[in-house]
Amino acid sequence: MRAAAASLRERAAGYFVAPRPPVVAEAAASRDAGSLPPRSSPRAAVLGPAAVSAPVAGALAGGLRAVHAAPTAAVAIWAPPAAAAQDRPSLAVAAPAATDTAAGPPQPHSAAATPAALRLAARISTRGVPAAGRGRLAWAQLADHPVAMALAARRLSGALEVPLVLALAGPRAEVLEELLREQDLVVVVARDPEGALARLAIAGCAVPAAASAPLAAGPTRLLALAGLAGSRSLDPQLRTAVLRVAERPPTPPIVLHAPTADPARSDW
Repeated sequence: MRAAAASLRERAAGYFVAPRPPVVAEAAASRDAGSLPPRSSPRAAVLGPAAVSAPVAGALAGGLRAVHAAPTAAVAIWAPPAAAAQDRPSLAVAAPAATDTAAGPPQPHSAAATPAALRLAARISTRGVPAAGRGRLAWAQLADHPVAMALAARRLSGALEVPLVLALAGPRAEVLEELLREQDLVVVVARDPEGALARLAIAGCAVPAAASAPLAAGPTRLLALAGLAGSRSLDPQLRTAVLRVAERPPTPPIVLHAPTADPARSDW
C-alpha cells in the first residue's frame, strides 16, 4: 500500500518537477571513472628551453585567445632545474640564451594584468599551482617532477574553459610524450625552423606540429612576455596553424590514469 502511494506521489510530482537531465548522471559517471569533460578551448604545447619557449608560448596563447575571442588565456611553464644537465639532448632545438629574466611567471602580479587574467590566476593558485596575472594572460609554474607536472597540466586542461599553452623546457621523456599526444598543436622552437633537427622533432609528434624561430629581442618579445601579444606576433606558418586549431571540433574527454583516494571528491 505504501509502495503504491509513493509511486503515485512520484507520478504526480512528475507533472510539475522536471526530471534530472541525463547529462548530469553522465558527468558524474565520467568523473568517477577518472576522466575530465570535453573541452572546446584549444590546448597547445611549446617545446624549447625556457628562455625561448616562454615568449613563444605567450605569443601563442595571445593568438589563441584572440582567435577564440576569450577574455583571457593561460600559460603553464615547466622548467625543471635538471633540464640543462641532461645527458640526452632534448629534441626541442636549443637557441641562444635570453638576456632578460622574464621567462617564467611573474612574481607578483603585473600592474598591467587585466581583471580576467587576475581571476584566472587566482583560480589556478587555489589549486596548488603558483600563478600570477600578466597582461591578458595568467602565467603558472608547473612542478619540476615530470609525473607531477603532467598530472597538474591535465587537471588544468580539464578545469579551464580558456586556451591553455604549456611551455615545456624539460627532456622528452615518455610521460611528456603522452602529454603531447593530448594537445591540439605542438610548436617546436628552433633556431632554424626548416633544419633537420626541427623536422625530426615535428615528425616525432602524433598531433599537428609546427616549428617556430625564437622571438627576437625587441618589442615583440617584450609584448609576448607581458601577456599583450596577439596573433600578429606569430610567424605566418604558426598563424596558419592557430587558425586550423580554431576550426577543429571540441576535443573528447581526457582520461586521468593517476588514482585518487576518493573518486567522489574533486578539487578541480
